[in-house]
Amino acid sequence: MAINQSPGTSICSYHFFINQTTLPLTAAYAAEATKFMDVTSTTINFVSKGVIIANDSGSTIQFSLDGINDHGIILAGEILTFDWYHRRNIFLKGAAGGEAYRFWAW
Repeated sequence: MAINQSPGTSICSYHFFINQTTLPLTAAYAAEATKFMDVTSTTINFVSKGVIIANDSGSTIQFSLDGINDHGIILAGEILTFDWYHRRNIFLKGAAGGEAYRFWAW
């Protein structure tokens, strides 16, 4: 029995996690986006279904979809959830750099 899938979709469940230990924030967006790579593979840059950004610091964290413009600010202690966030990457920066955070994509 064949499974019908739309192009670019998968029946796999992908998962991506970073924090200040695995990717320290700086005060500027990095030259290259943080790519959503599945934890079970270093070659699968998947399209997310949603993301969570938890700001565990005392200052703001900003995110960008293009690495140039600010598209949102996560206030100190705030948790931001995007359902149906269909992207392969994101850019993050802190107010001063070194902010504590947690980021999930699935």
